[in-house]
Amino acid sequence: LQKKQPENVDLGFIYLEYATNQLRQKNYDKAIEYIEKAEKIFTKFDKLKYLARCYNNKGLVYKNMHMYVLGIENYIKAVKLYRTINSQSRNLSITYLNLGNIYIIRPQDTFYYKSAKDAYLKSLEIAEKVKDTTQMISAYERLGSLSLMSKDTKLATTYFSEGFDLAKKIQSTHYQNFLKTRLAKAHYDNGDVKKAETILTEVLENTRNKGDIGMFIDAVSILAAIYYDIKEYKKSVQTLNDGIE
Repeated sequence: LQKKQPENVDLGFIYLEYATNQLRQKNYDKAIEYIEKAEKIFTKFDKLKYLARCYNNKGLVYKNMHMYVLGIENYIKAVKLYRTINSQSRNLSITYLNLGNIYIIRPQDTFYYKSAKDAYLKSLEIAEKVKDTTQMISAYERLGSLSLMSKDTKLATTYFSEGFDLAKKIQSTHYQNFLKTRLAKAHYDNGDVKKAETILTEVLENTRNKGDIGMFIDAVSILAAIYYDIKEYKKSVQTLNDGIE
């Protein structure tokens, strides 16, 4: 950036883009530096929506730095600003989801667990009001994962199923396969190995050589881990080898 570049809103966006690039390279201090430059500009021009984005982005950087308290503080700042602008918006729903994702890091802590659940439920509530189906799916998946962490497999299955039904409604193959992997984990944790195996095998067939390599790898990893956990070591190795091929 040129030192004498005029200070305007566009420059704020440039700083945010620079911050994103630094985050990808794990240059966290530099990312914070650029975000704070953008903050000053958006504050000067009273651009609350973009200032909220700065806090959201800074929350993500601090999360990656494992500085969770600072991450939470910035997500809460973003929530407050988005609520000032519009109490029901996709950006607000996403920010609540981000906030839940930092609280979920310590689910064994009663306060953190409750805070994560409250944030996810708030994200879901807003997503429902603005009719954002993909955001609703994300919220259901997060609520299900949180329930799995607390060993409530029945509730986890309910949340994952809600998300799967929505994914099916919008004909999203990716989200359907994603929710199936989560359902498989819930069934396994509930002691139904056969059901988990059947679901994961379906996901493997749905994603093998069909472009969704990330989901295929996830299904392979989960199924191999299940086989290993139940001491079916040959099946575990074979599943991993089949995935590599």
